[in-house]
Amino acid sequence: MRGNNNYSFLILLYFLILHILRSSSCIDKCGDIKIPFPFGIGNGCYLDEWYEIVCKKNASSGKEFPFLFKIKMEVVNISLPINYDGYANFRLFSSIRVKSPISSVGCSSDGAESGSPLNLTDSPFFFGDGNSLVAVGCNNKASLTNVETRMVGCQSTCTTSNNSQSIPFFETFGCSSRYQGMLPTNYIPVCNTTKKREETICNGNGCCQASAPAGGQQVIGVTIANINDGNLTTGGECKVAFLTDEVYTLANATKPELFLSEGHATVSLGWFIQTKNLSFRELLGCQNKDEFDNTQLKRRTAKCTCDNHTISRTSYASCACLKGYRGNPYLRDDCKGK
Repeated sequence: MRGNNNYSFLILLYFLILHILRSSSCIDKCGDIKIPFPFGIGNGCYLDEWYEIVCKKNASSGKEFPFLFKIKMEVVNISLPINYDGYANFRLFSSIRVKSPISSVGCSSDGAESGSPLNLTDSPFFFGDGNSLVAVGCNNKASLTNVETRMVGCQSTCTTSNNSQSIPFFETFGCSSRYQGMLPTNYIPVCNTTKKREETICNGNGCCQASAPAGGQQVIGVTIANINDGNLTTGGECKVAFLTDEVYTLANATKPELFLSEGHATVSLGWFIQTKNLSFRELLGCQNKDEFDNTQLKRRTAKCTCDNHTISRTSYASCACLKGYRGNPYLRDDCKGK
């Protein structure tokens, strides 16, 4: 029993020291991008290997950029959850935007297909709900693989008319208000009263897009197939498809070669902390979300709360400062009154 107590004390001491290191000497920025804990740069500055950030330098521009070392992806932005406002159905959510490879076919001299499934299995990351499949190029039928719940795909043709046809079992992504909860927060709708939808959103004529399934997917692949249609114009053999949290229009998504030269698309990943690390979560001093919701308002004393989740049979937790406080819930006592 004494040995177990000593072990628990050492774990607690480790995280206390980790917090001190993070708050006093750790670098919290790489280039123009902030790096909030549990992510970090350098030994002792991140929670575990999944959150290790390496600050690299672009060979041509010399500009520094963060690189998520474990999953080998360049980071565009890291965000903490917005404050919890006390509603029981409110979902605590953190996101990290990363650069992801683009799948292509017919773009190289041998016409070979490039691209492999994005696999986040056993990691604290999953594909966020705001992503969609985008396909660019003529005769292009793109689909997501390894996804659960439903089939996702769209097809892009190069017709002489702007009229697009609906595709059985493929749900085309558009400007309808029912999609607003799936769009990234920085998306400004391009549909208005003066322009028709087919003149703006990728509607299948040169490019198309379909909303990705929600619900914690950790493996997603992109496949591209050729369509044979007598009404198609000739040319445009290069085809690309990719998962992204950005919204493309006919004005900026009609040349697959441009996407191929860019080499990547921006994808939104959700992230949690693994709850097998109980010592760290308890050290934060945050109240369990279910317990917080069941506590009478006048008896609530916590400044942050943590919500438990299960993704691919692995348990995680996501924490947030409570309404009226500001800070990083993953640093002890960092949620402070505004």
